Amino acid sequence: MDSIMSPTKPVLPPEVILIIIEDLIPSEAVILPPIDPVTRTLHSLTLASRITYCFANPLLLKHCFHISSTAQVERLLKCSVPSTPQGTTDINHPESRSQISSLYLDPTIDPSHTAYSAATQIATLFSTHCGNLRRLVLDTTWTSFYNCEDSAQTLTEAFRSLPAIEEFVSIQETRSLRRRGKEHIPRELWAHWPRLRRLALYGAFLGQIFIAAIQECPRLTHLVLGSPMGSLYPLPDNVAQGISWEKLGLQSVTVVSPGQPGFWSASRATSEVARLGWKRNPLGRLAATFDEDYPVALANANADANVHEREQRRHFGHVALRWVPVFEGVNVDPTIAWMRERALDGTLWERHGELYRPKL
Repeated sequence: MDSIMSPTKPVLPPEVILIIIEDLIPSEAVILPPIDPVTRTLHSLTLASRITYCFANPLLLKHCFHISSTAQVERLLKCSVPSTPQGTTDINHPESRSQISSLYLDPTIDPSHTAYSAATQIATLFSTHCGNLRRLVLDTTWTSFYNCEDSAQTLTEAFRSLPAIEEFVSIQETRSLRRRGKEHIPRELWAHWPRLRRLALYGAFLGQIFIAAIQECPRLTHLVLGSPMGSLYPLPDNVAQGISWEKLGLQSVTVVSPGQPGFWSASRATSEVARLGWKRNPLGRLAATFDEDYPVALANANADANVHEREQRRHFGHVALRWVPVFEGVNVDPTIAWMRERALDGTLWERHGELYRPKL
């Protein structure tokens, strides 16, 4: 006992402990699954002492909320919400308000749950723990939820109640999240988030609804489109003329798809008719706003003086992936896996792919 209480025993100051714990996180933007050694280590540190809890718990809330089933949501709510003397849960208790800042959500419906009960649990999770949620990665198809009107309405209100979202990634399917507003006009749910800066969507249809929604996001700086649909369809004249891409302040746009899509070939077209078609489709209109960022003086990749300028100018790129063969005649779109990997390791918003250069 004397040796334990000896004043000569070295004690690490809290500042050093904090540095050691923070160094466990490989990247500022990473989201780690429960089986990751870092997640397990941080969880152990929350149980070790009061000091390590204070340091490790915020990192868990920021980097380690990786939910892959509604059963996990149910367990989380039961564990985190204290009970009242009557045995019921009290979601207004201060200890139930641990705020998640980054969340990976793949809410596969457990067999013991209905779509409505699962939607209610997700809504409770959002209302009690996600008031400060800044990064949301959705990795599921929402058809089973939105086939039921009650669960659809519950989820719609739950998504709209997230005031702090700055980064949103929908990896598998997006159109089910499109709901009708008071005027019965379909509207993208992500257009309700006033702080949205980074947006990544798989399979988004680049039509009038998308165009209207994207222009409601004045803070948007990064856009990733995985296997977008409708990229070759010319927009109606009144819609095409009303697009104000240049007012959005987009700094980086990345289009990801298997193979070399038609829209990229159209951007290199030489005929006047083809060029006119390119300028009338959504991506063509967007690319046109990037034309001024490619003066010939910046094309020399060997000029050291231009390195900083090249890093600062805006980026419009395309990533061409190879189809993944499953068996003869059947291939899988690799875009989903590409987006998932980079959304979780924090590199999705970096500049990827072949750079678009306008025809000079």
